[in-house]
Amino acid sequence: MKSINKEKFIYIAAPWGATGGGTFKVADYLIQTHQKKDSNFQIIGLDTRGSKAAALSIFFLLRSLGLIFMGKMSGQLLGVHINMAERLSTFRKGTIIIFCKFIGVPTILHLHAAQFPIFYNSSPRCLKFLIRLFFKFPRKVIVLGCSAQKFIIDDLHVDDKKIEVVTNGVPAAIFPRRKFNKSKKFEALFIGNLSERKGVSDLLEAIARNVLAGDNNFNLRLAGGGDLQYYKNQASKYGLDAYTTFEGWVDQQVASHLLANADVLILPSYDEGLPLVILEAMANGVAVICTPVGEIPHFIKSEINAIFVAPGNVIGISDAISRMQSDSAFRREMEIRNSKDFDAFFSVEKFYQVIVKVYDDAFKSGLFKN
Repeated sequence: MKSINKEKFIYIAAPWGATGGGTFKVADYLIQTHQKKDSNFQIIGLDTRGSKAAALSIFFLLRSLGLIFMGKMSGQLLGVHINMAERLSTFRKGTIIIFCKFIGVPTILHLHAAQFPIFYNSSPRCLKFLIRLFFKFPRKVIVLGCSAQKFIIDDLHVDDKKIEVVTNGVPAAIFPRRKFNKSKKFEALFIGNLSERKGVSDLLEAIARNVLAGDNNFNLRLAGGGDLQYYKNQASKYGLDAYTTFEGWVDQQVASHLLANADVLILPSYDEGLPLVILEAMANGVAVICTPVGEIPHFIKSEINAIFVAPGNVIGISDAISRMQSDSAFRREMEIRNSKDFDAFFSVEKFYQVIVKVYDDAFKSGLFKN
């Protein structure tokens, strides 16, 4: 993250590094893109959580409040772009929103959490009131798609004029696409936090079905944090040690290399917003198998950009993998379409241009250059 100089700047508040998941990646991609621009202001990352236990995040929160206060006093801080998820993230970021309101710093609230409506509806009335208060003060509220927009308006009673629907964007491919070779093993890839919500157990069971059916010319790579040992044990239980590789958490460079060499990305989640990993697969010209949850079906076309499988449908995942393996022409058509649709809709440059327009409107700085 950049150090602060005498330029005007915007803080982008998010959990930084491996603990931040997709929220961190959105913030980091935005900063990376801005650093390439000829600009007289900065976008600076503000870590609001830290990499340790969630209970210790209070120290990062207090540090964040102090930095915001100093930025306000210096006259350099234009505003704070606050990235929110559910549970503790809501209250950490809500504290920042209230603090910024109190000292007169404008804010933008960017909601990422696929499970936020569930979290809100299961909260007691006093917490619901507090959450609605958090959404009242920002000048703009950014959401990923129409489902989140409807929830924000209907349940949180946010003025629709404050809401901006902004589709995520990701960088272009870093590495050249692998060349198709029938003699090589079929490379299936999962990238994400290893968890039941992401459907990892379903994926391993589906792979086991294919192996039992004699389909063994492939390797499944799983990249991401979470309970690695639990899922390694599951893979062993299914007899998949020879067919699975657990990469652990990987950075942007390694993830891009894995995607460049993958034949298919598989994301059998039970809920999502608009996952960056699907857009990253499209950027790399990779075919996709995923579930039509959250905002996915509003942006990703069935049988064009991905094969859709219902959450928890192990047989469906197994059949989709077999189809991707056996029908190389279908897979190649999807790869070409995904590359084209990435260029048209999901590039990080398009995402950046929309975000800075929101900044200009919310922070009224007059500093932004197209």
